[in-house]
Amino acid sequence: MDECGMGKGGASALFRGAPLPTRSHPGPRTRGGAADGWTALHDFVAAARQTTDPRRRLARDRLLACVPAEPPDYLNGEGAALLYADLIIDRYGRGPGAFDAAVAGLADWLLAVQGGCALAVAVNQVRIEASGDRPANEIRIWSEPFFLAARCALVQAPNARYAEAVAAFAGIADAEGWPAAAVAAFVLADDRAEAHHLQPLAVLRAAEAAGASAADAPAVIALVAESPPDLVADRRVQRRGSFSFARAAMGPARLAATLAAVAARNGQAALPALSWLLHHAADADRLTIGKAVLATGHDAALVPLLPFLHRSWARAALARAEACDPAWTVGRYLTAVSEGRGGPVLRARLQG
Repeated sequence: MDECGMGKGGASALFRGAPLPTRSHPGPRTRGGAADGWTALHDFVAAARQTTDPRRRLARDRLLACVPAEPPDYLNGEGAALLYADLIIDRYGRGPGAFDAAVAGLADWLLAVQGGCALAVAVNQVRIEASGDRPANEIRIWSEPFFLAARCALVQAPNARYAEAVAAFAGIADAEGWPAAAVAAFVLADDRAEAHHLQPLAVLRAAEAAGASAADAPAVIALVAESPPDLVADRRVQRRGSFSFARAAMGPARLAATLAAVAARNGQAALPALSWLLHHAADADRLTIGKAVLATGHDAALVPLLPFLHRSWARAALARAEACDPAWTVGRYLTAVSEGRGGPVLRARLQG
């Protein structure tokens, strides 16, 4: 993902992340069809542990009753959303890999057997029904596992199934407004050339027309992230507080890789968007994002890290950059010091 100076080998060693799939860039197919999907769901349910918690016991009992070894003839979107809610309750204390496979299996099976409309209804129902207490700075679109599972299923779906989902989401968005459209834009991930009102930039403009902004509406942040960077530069505002990735379904590496991929596909530099992400991230996520910033290889890639040189994550990111491409990294140090920036931290690294 280097944009100018850092060598490709150094950039790939410094930061690796797989961007979110889109309709035009769905990535390799790694999931099976309907039968495999239901099997993954059933295996998770069948492995449920005994619990004394009455809420979890009730959820487990419902799952055992509703997810037999053989898939049902019919399960509508509302029913799938209810199953997902019980999966959320029953996942605690169990491995994340099995849970993710179960959610992916539910989305894959629902799309393949019941169709794009059923999946759209399920996604919207999950949006409406809260699945646990959430911090105010959490970006729900990024943190809901079912949204990511639905996206991964849809971007690789046959054209007919994908078209069904687009039509269903359009009807839902028309009835329920931009918050529903924002989730639809994330799930559809439609980056094809033909523009329509469920692509991120169009939904962003509709949200702004309704009075929302990235400064106060976390859902808008997700729309900004996947819109062409040069068209949303003024929306990358520095809001108060940090983004919470603690429960993000894809993690900071995938988010950073996604922002870099969006910029590359639009022929633009990734540094501004990644700097925005770095500024608002919590310290626990900044090492990963900081390495992504440096891996752009941009001449100004060090600049976003300068205010944080006293933090351990920033020093770790610089140490990793030095190991991956010492010549490029030292060159950035020299430029910063010559401009009176970086102070004793960079001088010490140059002398060490």
